[in-house]
Amino acid sequence: MDIHKFILRHETPLNTLHRYQRNFLVHSFLYYKLNETIISDDQYDERCKIMNNIIENCSELAKSSSYYELCKTCGKTGSGYYIKEYPIEIITRAFHLLYQVKKPNEDFPRFVLRWGYRVVT
Repeated sequence: MDIHKFILRHETPLNTLHRYQRNFLVHSFLYYKLNETIISDDQYDERCKIMNNIIENCSELAKSSSYYELCKTCGKTGSGYYIKEYPIEIITRAFHLLYQVKKPNEDFPRFVLRWGYRVVT
């Protein structure tokens, strides 16, 4: 797989890897911690496949990623089940994305509270 076809014009290869890692982590958090999904299994699997391919083929680049330790265990399974704690920026992104998709008739702090989390200001 040629990773260059996944690099956006304004991105570096490391930025591309971060984008796929954040995507993996956000959707893993939604699924494993909140029991919510907003993309299909096929979309998730394809994104994990790309992320894993970058990690395998650019191992030195991957090791410099701030999400390397969280994502390296994903391996071929694409599972985030093993992740016990997610970075706060991933949790925040996940809740914002879910809020945009669900369009609830309540404010964001109350929405987040449904899952036992709270907004800290």
